[in-house]
Amino acid sequence: MTSCTRQVLTLPGLQRRKLEITFDGGDVTSDAGVLLLRQVDRRLRLTERVAGLLEDSRRSRSCDHSLRDLVRQRVYAIAQGYEDLNDHADLRRDLAMQTAIDRDTLLAHPSTLCRLENKQDRASMWAAHEVMLDVFIESFDEAPTELVLDFDATDDAVHGKQEGRAFHGYYDKRIDGMRRRSASRHDVAANCASNTGSRPSQETDHDRECRFDRRDGHR
Repeated sequence: MTSCTRQVLTLPGLQRRKLEITFDGGDVTSDAGVLLLRQVDRRLRLTERVAGLLEDSRRSRSCDHSLRDLVRQRVYAIAQGYEDLNDHADLRRDLAMQTAIDRDTLLAHPSTLCRLENKQDRASMWAAHEVMLDVFIESFDEAPTELVLDFDATDDAVHGKQEGRAFHGYYDKRIDGMRRRSASRHDVAANCASNTGSRPSQETDHDRECRFDRRDGHR
Protein backbone atom coordinates (compact mmCIF):
# COMPACT_ATOMS: atom_id res chain seq x y z
CA MET A 1 0.00 0.00 0.00
CA THR A 2 1.28 3.47 -0.88
CA SER A 3 2.36 5.58 2.07
CA CYS A 4 0.99 9.12 1.80
CA THR A 5 3.13 10.62 4.55
CA ARG A 6 6.89 10.56 4.69
CA GLN A 7 8.48 9.89 8.05
CA VAL A 8 11.07 12.67 7.67
CA LEU A 9 10.87 15.90 5.66
CA THR A 10 14.10 17.81 5.08
CA LEU A 11 14.06 21.60 4.72
CA PRO A 12 16.86 23.93 3.63
CA GLY A 13 19.24 24.33 6.53
CA LEU A 14 21.11 27.30 7.94
CA GLN A 15 24.87 26.94 7.85
CA ARG A 16 25.56 23.80 9.90
CA ARG A 17 22.01 23.57 11.27
CA LYS A 18 19.80 20.89 9.75
CA LEU A 19 16.06 21.34 9.58
CA GLU A 20 13.89 18.24 9.59
CA ILE A 21 10.19 17.64 10.13
CA THR A 22 9.23 14.35 11.71
CA PHE A 23 5.96 12.88 12.91
CA ASP A 24 7.31 10.87 15.80
CA GLY A 25 7.60 13.64 18.37
CA GLY A 26 7.20 11.17 21.20
CA ASP A 27 5.89 12.36 24.54
CA VAL A 28 5.10 16.08 24.50
CA THR A 29 3.94 18.30 27.36
CA SER A 30 2.67 21.86 27.51
CA ASP A 31 3.24 22.09 31.27
CA ALA A 32 7.02 22.00 31.57
CA GLY A 33 6.85 24.91 34.00
CA VAL A 34 5.92 22.43 36.72
CA LEU A 35 9.59 21.41 36.80
CA LEU A 36 10.52 24.93 37.92
CA LEU A 37 7.77 24.76 40.50
CA ARG A 38 9.33 21.57 41.83
CA GLN A 39 12.62 23.39 42.41
CA VAL A 40 10.90 26.14 44.37
CA ASP A 41 8.98 23.60 46.42
CA ARG A 42 12.17 21.69 47.20
CA ARG A 43 13.72 24.85 48.55
CA LEU A 44 10.70 25.85 50.65
CA ARG A 45 9.64 22.29 51.54
CA LEU A 46 6.07 23.60 51.45
CA THR A 47 4.21 20.49 50.29
CA GLU A 48 6.40 18.26 52.44
CA ARG A 49 5.58 20.28 55.55
CA VAL A 50 1.87 20.43 54.76
CA ALA A 51 1.70 16.69 54.09
CA GLY A 52 3.28 16.02 57.46
CA LEU A 53 0.32 17.68 59.18
CA LEU A 54 -2.55 16.05 57.29
CA GLU A 55 -4.43 12.98 58.45
CA ASP A 56 -3.76 9.78 56.53
CA SER A 57 -5.75 6.82 57.77
CA ARG A 58 -4.95 4.55 54.83
CA ARG A 59 -3.22 1.21 55.21
CA SER A 60 0.32 1.90 54.04
CA ARG A 61 0.70 -1.62 52.62
CA SER A 62 -2.18 -0.97 50.22
CA CYS A 63 -1.08 2.49 49.07
CA ASP A 64 0.61 3.18 45.76
CA HIS A 65 0.94 6.92 46.41
CA SER A 66 2.38 8.57 49.49
CA LEU A 67 0.54 11.43 51.15
CA ARG A 68 3.36 13.76 50.17
CA ASP A 69 3.00 12.79 46.50
CA LEU A 70 -0.76 13.31 46.62
CA VAL A 71 -0.34 16.79 48.09
CA ARG A 72 2.27 17.66 45.49
CA GLN A 73 0.12 16.40 42.66
CA ARG A 74 -2.85 18.47 43.77
CA VAL A 75 -0.88 21.63 44.55
CA TYR A 76 1.23 21.54 41.39
CA ALA A 77 -1.88 21.05 39.24
CA ILE A 78 -3.68 23.97 40.86
CA ALA A 79 -0.60 26.16 40.33
CA GLN A 80 -0.80 25.35 36.62
CA GLY A 81 -4.48 26.22 36.41
CA TYR A 82 -5.95 22.72 36.75
CA GLU A 83 -8.32 23.23 39.69
CA ASP A 84 -10.76 20.51 38.67
CA LEU A 85 -9.99 17.05 40.00
CA ASN A 86 -11.18 15.57 36.71
CA ASP A 87 -8.14 17.15 35.04
CA HIS A 88 -5.99 14.52 36.74
CA ALA A 89 -7.44 11.81 34.51
CA ASP A 90 -5.01 13.17 31.90
CA LEU A 91 -2.43 14.88 34.13
CA ARG A 92 -1.56 11.61 35.83
CA ARG A 93 -0.08 10.48 32.51
CA ASP A 94 1.86 13.70 31.86
CA LEU A 95 5.60 12.97 31.98
CA ALA A 96 6.48 16.46 33.23
CA MET A 97 4.04 16.15 36.11
CA GLN A 98 5.32 12.68 36.95
CA THR A 99 8.90 13.92 36.91
CA ALA A 100 8.04 16.87 39.14
CA ILE A 101 6.63 14.46 41.72
CA ASP A 102 9.66 12.15 41.38
CA ARG A 103 7.72 9.26 39.88
CA ASP A 104 8.10 7.42 36.59
CA THR A 105 4.70 5.73 36.73
CA LEU A 106 1.07 6.83 36.65
CA LEU A 107 0.10 9.38 39.27
CA ALA A 108 -2.96 9.20 41.49
CA HIS A 109 -6.44 8.92 40.01
CA PRO A 110 -8.90 11.81 40.55
CA SER A 111 -10.98 9.65 42.92
CA THR A 112 -7.92 9.10 45.13
CA LEU A 113 -7.31 12.84 45.38
CA CYS A 114 -11.01 13.41 46.07
CA ARG A 115 -10.98 11.00 49.00
CA LEU A 116 -7.90 12.73 50.39
CA GLU A 117 -9.60 16.13 50.34
CA ASN A 118 -12.85 14.87 51.82
CA LYS A 119 -11.04 13.32 54.79
CA GLN A 120 -9.52 16.60 55.90
CA ASP A 121 -11.21 18.75 58.53
CA ARG A 122 -11.04 22.34 59.69
CA ALA A 123 -8.12 21.60 62.01
CA SER A 124 -6.09 20.25 59.07
CA MET A 125 -6.80 23.37 57.04
CA TRP A 126 -5.75 25.62 59.91
CA ALA A 127 -2.53 23.64 60.24
CA ALA A 128 -1.85 23.97 56.49
CA HIS A 129 -2.39 27.72 56.68
CA GLU A 130 -0.01 27.89 59.62
CA VAL A 131 2.67 26.31 57.42
CA MET A 132 2.07 28.87 54.67
CA LEU A 133 2.31 31.65 57.23
CA ASP A 134 5.57 30.21 58.52
CA VAL A 135 6.98 30.08 54.99
CA PHE A 136 5.93 33.68 54.52
CA ILE A 137 7.69 34.75 57.71
CA GLU A 138 10.82 32.81 56.77
CA SER A 139 11.05 34.80 53.52
CA PHE A 140 12.23 37.86 55.49
CA ASP A 141 15.76 38.31 56.74
CA GLU A 142 14.35 40.44 59.54
CA ALA A 143 10.86 41.26 60.74
CA PRO A 144 9.30 44.18 58.83
CA THR A 145 7.81 47.04 60.82
CA GLU A 146 4.62 47.00 58.75
CA LEU A 147 2.77 44.73 56.32
CA VAL A 148 0.01 45.82 53.94
CA LEU A 149 -2.42 43.02 53.10
CA ASP A 150 -4.63 43.34 50.01
CA PHE A 151 -7.92 41.42 50.03
CA ASP A 152 -9.52 40.76 46.66
CA ALA A 153 -12.50 38.71 45.57
CA THR A 154 -12.24 36.04 42.90
CA ASP A 155 -15.39 35.33 40.90
CA ASP A 156 -15.10 31.56 40.80
CA ALA A 157 -18.42 30.75 39.10
CA VAL A 158 -20.27 27.55 40.04
CA HIS A 159 -22.78 25.72 37.88
CA GLY A 160 -24.20 23.18 40.32
CA LYS A 161 -25.08 22.88 43.98
CA GLN A 162 -21.59 23.12 45.40
CA GLU A 163 -21.22 23.75 49.11
CA GLY A 164 -20.57 27.39 49.91
CA ARG A 165 -22.11 28.80 46.73
CA ALA A 166 -23.90 32.15 46.93
CA PHE A 167 -25.29 34.69 44.52
CA HIS A 168 -23.06 37.72 44.05
CA GLY A 169 -24.82 40.91 43.06
CA TYR A 170 -21.80 42.53 41.45
CA TYR A 171 -20.85 39.58 39.26
CA ASP A 172 -24.54 38.70 38.73
CA LYS A 173 -23.98 34.97 39.13
CA ARG A 174 -23.49 32.29 41.76
CA ILE A 175 -19.90 31.97 42.86
CA ASP A 176 -17.80 30.16 45.39
CA GLY A 177 -16.83 32.86 47.87
CA MET A 178 -13.08 33.14 47.40
CA ARG A 179 -10.74 35.66 48.95
CA ARG A 180 -7.27 36.30 47.63
CA ARG A 181 -4.78 37.66 50.13
CA SER A 182 -1.41 39.00 49.12
CA ALA A 183 1.24 41.07 50.82
CA SER A 184 1.98 44.25 48.95
CA ARG A 185 5.54 45.10 47.95
CA HIS A 186 6.78 41.64 48.87
CA ASP A 187 7.63 38.78 46.53
CA VAL A 188 5.18 36.33 48.08
CA ALA A 189 2.76 34.00 46.33
CA ALA A 190 -0.90 34.85 46.90
CA ASN A 191 -2.93 32.54 49.08
CA CYS A 192 -6.53 31.62 48.32
CA ALA A 193 -9.02 30.41 50.90
CA SER A 194 -12.66 29.53 50.46
CA ASN A 195 -15.15 31.13 52.82
CA THR A 196 -17.45 28.13 52.88
CA GLY A 197 -20.95 28.95 54.01
CA SER A 198 -20.51 32.71 53.90
CA ARG A 199 -22.42 35.05 51.64
CA PRO A 200 -20.18 37.33 49.57
CA SER A 201 -21.09 40.98 49.84
CA GLN A 202 -21.31 43.38 46.94
CA GLU A 203 -18.29 45.25 48.26
CA THR A 204 -15.85 42.40 47.74
CA ASP A 205 -14.79 43.64 44.29
CA HIS A 206 -12.97 46.55 45.93
CA ASP A 207 -9.52 46.18 47.38
CA ARG A 208 -9.32 46.34 51.13
CA GLU A 209 -6.22 47.15 53.06
CA CYS A 210 -5.51 45.84 56.53
CA ARG A 211 -2.56 47.46 58.25
CA PHE A 212 -0.92 46.22 61.39
CA ASP A 213 2.33 46.96 63.09
CA ARG A 214 4.91 44.26 63.49
CA ARG A 215 7.57 45.29 66.00
CA ASP A 216 9.04 41.87 66.63
CA GLY A 217 9.43 38.51 64.97
CA HIS A 218 6.31 36.98 66.54
CA ARG A 219 2.97 36.46 64.86
